[in-house]
Amino acid sequence: MQTTTPPRRDAVLDILKFVAIFMVVNGHAFQYSGSGTAYLDMAFMKFTTITQMPLFTFISGYVSYRSMTTLPLWRGGVMANRWYSLIRPMIIFCLIWAVVELIFYKPHPVSAYEIIDTTLFSIKSSYWFIYIVIYGVMIGYATLRWEGIRAMIVAWLVIQFLPDGMAMPPFINFLKTMIPFFFGGMLFKQYDLFNKLQSHKWITTGVALAVLATSYVLYRGTHTFYFFTNLEFGERVGYYALMLFGGFASIIICYFVAQRIDRWFGNSSIVGIMKRLGGLTFAIYMLQGLVFAAMRQHSIHIDSELMQLLLSISIFTALCLTVYAMSQSRLLSRLLLGKRT
Repeated sequence: MQTTTPPRRDAVLDILKFVAIFMVVNGHAFQYSGSGTAYLDMAFMKFTTITQMPLFTFISGYVSYRSMTTLPLWRGGVMANRWYSLIRPMIIFCLIWAVVELIFYKPHPVSAYEIIDTTLFSIKSSYWFIYIVIYGVMIGYATLRWEGIRAMIVAWLVIQFLPDGMAMPPFINFLKTMIPFFFGGMLFKQYDLFNKLQSHKWITTGVALAVLATSYVLYRGTHTFYFFTNLEFGERVGYYALMLFGGFASIIICYFVAQRIDRWFGNSSIVGIMKRLGGLTFAIYMLQGLVFAAMRQHSIHIDSELMQLLLSISIFTALCLTVYAMSQSRLLSRLLLGKRT
């Protein structure tokens, strides 16, 4: 993902990022064009829900590890990079949506209070995943300079006991489920675990498939898998374990599959497009936020799963084309895509 980019891009990670952002867009398309949570029981959506955000979070930790070990945190360092690549584009996208909402979805005339309230709410309520990456970088940076793995375990336990419903900072509660995957990405990079697993690839893949299949069978689409709302303690612990095992199993499987795709079809134009768009996933993520915010306002409802899938593919294609066109402009690349040059 578009955090700190190493000197030589990892083609496998770009393929993974492309797959992950398609899952995100697909899930949102089904969510905002259907009704209730029935879409979570669909076969493909169950796998998507188990995989998409754990994979995204894992990759963020994986690609952030190098900068967290070589750069300072603030001046000219890790958070400065996040300002250009994440925070500034997020603020601009949120302001764009605030303007759209004020013009098209608010009764007129609009008061000064409504302008301020809509703008602040847009910045606070949108793009929860970007907040997770920012928190993960700061916490990961601290743990690396403290006691490494032991510090990560302490940080994970502390985060688990944060009271539900904390208002500030935004989305801090989401760390309860996402931080293990961010730490996991860091550890996989630190200890080069993907390469070490290569020597036992078939055993690793077999075990991962068994774990993922178990998670898939046990998972019930009553919620979005990594947001445990209205669950009793015992049920929450069970789903948490299910999410961790299923998430990491799907990450390992997806990595090996992406590796094969790059090895067998890496020179094809289709895989080349996937790699190119894989470097723009955060921009696609932010732009899709505007699209689905508009869909929420219009309460679109489609009964046919086939039509929902076609809508999903159409939206994803349009997002990719739009972001690619934006990447051809140096100004838009700097302001909206998080590019430094």
